[in-house]
Amino acid sequence: MKKILFIQNSFSPYRMYLFNELTEFFNVEVLYLENFDKWRKWNELSKNIKYKYNILQHKEINLFNRKITFAKFDNFDFKKYDEIVLLTNFPNIIDVTRLAIKFRKKYLILISVWEDYQVFDTSSILARFINKSLNLWTKWLISGGKKAIGYTRKSCEIVKNCECFYSSQYYHLEEEFGKITLRDVKKFNENRFKDNLNFVTISYFSPRKNIEFAIKVLNNFPNIKLHIIGSGEKSYEDFLKSISKPNIIFHGYKVGEEKAKVLKEADFFIFTTKKDSWGFVINEAFYFGLPVISSNKAMAVFELLENKQNGFIYKNEDELKIIIDEVLNRKFDFATLSLNAKNKIENFNSRVIDNFIKFLS
Repeated sequence: MKKILFIQNSFSPYRMYLFNELTEFFNVEVLYLENFDKWRKWNELSKNIKYKYNILQHKEINLFNRKITFAKFDNFDFKKYDEIVLLTNFPNIIDVTRLAIKFRKKYLILISVWEDYQVFDTSSILARFINKSLNLWTKWLISGGKKAIGYTRKSCEIVKNCECFYSSQYYHLEEEFGKITLRDVKKFNENRFKDNLNFVTISYFSPRKNIEFAIKVLNNFPNIKLHIIGSGEKSYEDFLKSISKPNIIFHGYKVGEEKAKVLKEADFFIFTTKKDSWGFVINEAFYFGLPVISSNKAMAVFELLENKQNGFIYKNEDELKIIIDEVLNRKFDFATLSLNAKNKIENFNSRVIDNFIKFLS
């Protein structure tokens, strides 16, 4: 069985499900360049890992409020693997660059970004310079790869020198939530879309996730309850609670059946992120037949969300308010939106696994 080493930034449940699935076809090992992220509490799911992994000792520095890692992999034996897969992750830019030089165009590349990806959202001269530099670095890294697989179609548009597959964002929803069928979704819909609507969002609390924006907008719609699943640094969580009106409900960190209960009872999922290289919460929402209202700042939107077919995409606050008003005035067939969402996600995972088999073979 072919021996594959994935070099990743840090543990995430989504990648865990992918690597677990790939162990059916390959001998998979993962080398993590960072520790578990304590705020996301993902380490609680690490007991489900089926593959061998190592977390390297490393140092971190802050550069323009961004974490940069320096891993110690001098004594790690890379020669025993048939293929090594590098990830385009900017906090690990120094480590990935060292490895790319070491492997000399003998690596595979997993692309997490796209053309003109903006690491820094500000328009300062320094931010523009760094963004441009990082995009040039990405192209250099890809140019050394034998084969590529991208998060999305847009990721593959950067690739000029080798074959590129997409999509690559696998999330084994059935493993986390159990089997949810189209019939189940129809059953959920019997109790959905009544007089008072329930929106839900799932996130760790970070300014990038823009929960504050969702709260401020939905404070103006008392007939809609916003259920927030997630947690974060206490001071920021306290701030979010302080600006929330009674229709904003905090559930804390939930997994499995506790999270599923909220999703089954909700009417819409709202995702107000400022930037996400994917946005797996959209996968979760669709699995439960929830139409999604999302900003246009997450790549999952372009792969999964079809505007006014299984959800809605907004560019600014005014557009979001118009969508919410139209939802309240029942201008859409909610049942159709819901079933379209469920159908969209049903075959997505199998396509991702097929892509990875081709990519790694």
